Amino acid sequence: MKRTSQNLLADTHALMKSFEACRTKADLEEAVRKVSEPMGVTSHLVGIVPNGTVRPRDQPDYVLAGTWPSEWAKRYFARQYVQEDPAIEHARTRIEPLRWDSARATGVGQRILQEACEFGLSHGMTIPQFTLDGLKIGVSFSAIGWTPRRKPRRRFCFWPPPPPIAASSSRRKERAFLPCGSQRASANACSG
Repeated sequence: MKRTSQNLLADTHALMKSFEACRTKADLEEAVRKVSEPMGVTSHLVGIVPNGTVRPRDQPDYVLAGTWPSEWAKRYFARQYVQEDPAIEHARTRIEPLRWDSARATGVGQRILQEACEFGLSHGMTIPQFTLDGLKIGVSFSAIGWTPRRKPRRRFCFWPPPPPIAASSSRRKERAFLPCGSQRASANACSG
């Protein structure tokens, strides 16, 4: 079936309605999972982007939904990485999506990206968004390797549109999702 802008708009509207119906973190996690899992996503996180310094005890409250590994979350909050996370900084100051392998990070930001690889969070992107009431959020997706289970059945319309998670050629897929420690991995991603 040929996709038309009307189909795309209808799919996006249905997605937004499913998010609107969420009443709990579990509801939101399930709604995001239903959309992202067919694209090969293995972990996701939806969180409020902090405007400034966040007290350590308040940091977990900024997570609206997520399936990050629990040991990574413990380390992340214990070390107060929210203050130095390149994905959060990007979401705070930009509107376009950030592929983690293209993040320009040094120091603690670089260490955060490298340590995340230890927990399988090596290939992903963060998409800054706004809620209807103007709250800035970041939606992050991660895939281990890049082994899509099946071709996505639906596409959705967001502004700004995110870059494709998987490029059309296998060579471009390889560049987009390099394994941790790969010789071709970006110096700012999971090399070393």
